[in-house]
Amino acid sequence: MKTIAVSINEYGRDYLDDGVATRLLLYPNADVAAKSRELYQNTNSVLIGVSDAFSDNLEVLPAIDDALQRLDERICAEAPRRVVVELDAYLSLLDEKRAAEFLSDVISRLKKQRLNVCYLISRNNAQVAMKTSSKPQLAEARQVVELTGDVVPPPSATVRVVDANFLPPRYKNCAETDWRSVLRRLEAFFRRQNVDGADLCEGAFYLATSSQPKRQGGLSSKVEFCLDVPQIARELWNIRYNASETVLCELIKRCVKRDASPTETIEKTFGVENIAPTKAVKRLKELACDPLWPVYIAFVKERVDADSYLRNVLEIKELKPDAWLGVYFDGAARAALANAKNAQKFAKERLETFRTLIDVAENCVAEFVGKTRDFGDVALPFLNCGTEAERQELVRRAAACDWSKETPSFLESLFPTLADYLSDDFDFGDETLNLYFKDYRRQKIVGRVEPEFVRRAFETQVSATIPHRTAALAKVKADASTALLIVDGMGAEYFPLLLAAARRREFAEVESAQVVTVNLPTSTERNPIDWPSERRLPDVKTLDVVAHDGAVKHESNAPERNISAALQVFEKQIFNAIADALTKFERVVVTADHGTSRLAVLAHNAGLDETFAWSGEADAIADWRYVVAPSGLPTPAKVESVYCADQNINYWCVKGYDRFPKKGPKFNEAHGGASLEERLVPFVVFARRQNDAASLSKLTSFAQRQSNKTRRHQETQIVENPEFDDL
Repeated sequence: MKTIAVSINEYGRDYLDDGVATRLLLYPNADVAAKSRELYQNTNSVLIGVSDAFSDNLEVLPAIDDALQRLDERICAEAPRRVVVELDAYLSLLDEKRAAEFLSDVISRLKKQRLNVCYLISRNNAQVAMKTSSKPQLAEARQVVELTGDVVPPPSATVRVVDANFLPPRYKNCAETDWRSVLRRLEAFFRRQNVDGADLCEGAFYLATSSQPKRQGGLSSKVEFCLDVPQIARELWNIRYNASETVLCELIKRCVKRDASPTETIEKTFGVENIAPTKAVKRLKELACDPLWPVYIAFVKERVDADSYLRNVLEIKELKPDAWLGVYFDGAARAALANAKNAQKFAKERLETFRTLIDVAENCVAEFVGKTRDFGDVALPFLNCGTEAERQELVRRAAACDWSKETPSFLESLFPTLADYLSDDFDFGDETLNLYFKDYRRQKIVGRVEPEFVRRAFETQVSATIPHRTAALAKVKADASTALLIVDGMGAEYFPLLLAAARRREFAEVESAQVVTVNLPTSTERNPIDWPSERRLPDVKTLDVVAHDGAVKHESNAPERNISAALQVFEKQIFNAIADALTKFERVVVTADHGTSRLAVLAHNAGLDETFAWSGEADAIADWRYVVAPSGLPTPAKVESVYCADQNINYWCVKGYDRFPKKGPKFNEAHGGASLEERLVPFVVFARRQNDAASLSKLTSFAQRQSNKTRRHQETQIVENPEFDDL
């Protein structure tokens, strides 16, 4: 291609009006290009941009033939002369092959000289295009003019074609909705101009289409079609979450709607205050139906302590919202058992979370308990939520311990009421009784009675120094500031529990404590208690119901379930009643009508007892443990004869664990006989702390909290681990 090289001044003097109709003017840099425009404008020439050949709302760049044809229609051979600009912007959108073809078509127009037009293009773009052209380009020398000067290539620019729904709001100053506007923005960028005061975006421009963009062939690598949603999320939004396309689309749309970044959008919905592990688990549950749930998982994972239990949960692959709590409380906990060094820390964090989700998490914890029975002590730290399933498991584990040693240490922190029950710190007033009830309670927990203890149950006698309950009551009955609480079926086995619980909770002083005897037969009917009604609290009968029927009537209740249920009576009823009464009275007497014997049932089940032969009337057998004595027969050696003057009836009460042949089984515990656990009951006087106004306030607060807990328990059937440390 023949050219003439002249300066801009020479061109204005000698070539501007030299009669060449169609010309290609090559400029070396933006400054010379601006002067060239000025020369033509001063001669009233008309500047036409390539974009003028495009229609409005054009989302697909026209082919080069189409673009030139439309330009030709805007150019006429008559005056005034036309100057085509924006060619560099247009060529920057084409690949080298298409750019060369475009320039070849322009050269063909030079040869024909039919158009009164000057095509203004940079020397750099023309040279690049011609290097790749496969067609010979011929033109007269005066038809192609090179303006001299330092060659400065047009700056590099990129155009990203993206669905408008995915374009970040921060790019709105760099975005257009059609190719006509994009070309004009590029032209302004190449000329170092600022369009309408908008930032020139440092060479990055966007075509935001109203529909899903489609890739075009023949375009420059500088034109990027953003079709891949993960790529859009990563490159335009800086979203690094590994989520599905559907999730990423939803996140981007919310960002656009909020005119906010992904972080701001997520923080707004999730709440930065919910990043703490205990709150995050609850919040993730609340957002389970949100399409962005996988993003919230990743969001929390990035921010939570790497050494936290929650972070370990979040590392589990393919977490599902509908199984979230199950994974957190069950699956992740079981996985954490392999990392014993963090067990205590993880279990504590898990417990704190459980307390915020107590109404929905118990079943998840129960799943965990059921699947960890084969784990050894490593599982113990995770049995700390105080649920019924955990309590029963702790009883079961305690039963498997070596009881020749001290009480298992884990009970004090995990099941303190059971530890209280097994405490050896309190004196029954007789060393024989101390040893007897120590062995009794341990064998009850183990669920097995030893033959030697069966013998002791028969042979051990009640000491004459132990007072009767009636005599003990008589000493305090006249005190108008003393109330009475009767717990049906609470035998002397629970004496340490009452004292240990009072010591641990510190809600009252133990003014006096002893065990007392009750009437034989040890039945409620034979143990009426006379006390002023206005100072008698409602009897607690649940303990006796559990003894007779188990934790749930008409169901097969495992021993650990019954033991847990019995201890709950103390946690949920007895201690509450004592605390509440002490807000109204100065002291409360806690005692029972009779006790019960679990070991009597175990001895029978193990074949260690004797069922007495009976030839008398069947109706005379009132219970397995006592009968109305037949008249005229001597008292058997294994029973104790008791005459009840008020009824004028003589009863035979079984001393040890033997029984009379009453029809039907006794599944859980029995009473009516003369064993120590049936005929000895606690007699404890609790007193309000003297001269302590704060004590009364604490008692009132404690009673109210416990009442609320009991009501919530009834509503949700959730068993909580009571906390009284602040009293």
